[in-house]
Amino acid sequence: MKTLKHSTYLIKAKGSTNLRNALQYGDVRAIAAHFNLSYTKVHAVISGKHAGDKNIVECAERIAAFYDSVDLNTIVTNIIKSYEYKN
Repeated sequence: MKTLKHSTYLIKAKGSTNLRNALQYGDVRAIAAHFNLSYTKVHAVISGKHAGDKNIVECAERIAAFYDSVDLNTIVTNIIKSYEYKN
């Protein structure tokens, strides 16, 4: 492939509802703030409603992969259960 000398191009990507559901509360807002975009636009890209900057989807995928690698949902559930009252 030739190197572009006089132009640039943007590769667009779409997320999915599964990707959005894999993120925690506040993650979309943090991604939007980092990329200096509106929450609504970033949410639409991550949830797959619109195509957008591939870096947004890649960032969300990396966060979701981290949560999976540490099994975050199970850990949080176990921490909460540890505070149950014993009769």
